[in-house]
Amino acid sequence: MAKRKMIQERIQLGLYDFEGSISGVRDKIDGLIEQYGSSAMLDLDWDYGYGCDDREYYYVLRYEREETDAEMEKRLEAARKQRERRKAQAAKDKVAKEERERKELQRLLKKYGEG
Repeated sequence: MAKRKMIQERIQLGLYDFEGSISGVRDKIDGLIEQYGSSAMLDLDWDYGYGCDDREYYYVLRYEREETDAEMEKRLEAARKQRERRKAQAAKDKVAKEERERKELQRLLKKYGEG
């Protein structure tokens, strides 16, 4: 059975998501812990705006989750197709190489003869 991969996810949260009463902010954080796990990380990040000093600040919640059955099947199918493409390309390359070598042999036989 194929091993499941861990997928890293990012969710952007606004600064205003953590405004209000302390108990309201705690409830919001408790909800995030319940939904994404206690190992999730919350970082402050920003994007530059149009002006030099304009920045848009926001929080980024980063967490890992195990891939779903559908994601795993899709990944395994893509890997299988990639293996098939590589195998087909290797067969084409082998035929092309033999053809080049055959032409080179014919050229050398014509130039130097058979013996």
